Amino acid sequence: MHELQAHSDVSPLSAVGTILVVASNSHTGGSLSEILRGAGHKVDVTAWAAGIDVPVAAMQLAILICSKPNGQAEHICSAIRRAAPKLPLIGLGPDDVGIKVKLFDLGADDYLVDPFEGRELLARIRSLIRRRGQ
Repeated sequence: MHELQAHSDVSPLSAVGTILVVASNSHTGGSLSEILRGAGHKVDVTAWAAGIDVPVAAMQLAILICSKPNGQAEHICSAIRRAAPKLPLIGLGPDDVGIKVKLFDLGADDYLVDPFEGRELLARIRSLIRRRGQ
């Protein structure tokens, strides 16, 4: 099992605006990255299959792409929560109530059903970032 690490040696100022996209593979996160970069965000895409050692505590927000109900998304969601309990976290995946409920129970802040409208995702990101800043 892979763990996410909270790195205290990373300055939060160096990663302002960086959104972590965690996907089953880097190809899955590619089109999402384009939407986020087009809106001016820095993006760090990581594939959970390749192992994850990302300074999540320095990220502004995390997006977890849940392509299949195989339990891996739940494991990654839990790992993100342990490493960065206050990091806004959005799940993105199929219209599956079981997956949604599990992710919300594990600490996800939001969930968007794929296919999604890019403008809606960006509005939800702005909302979570705004609330985190309060």
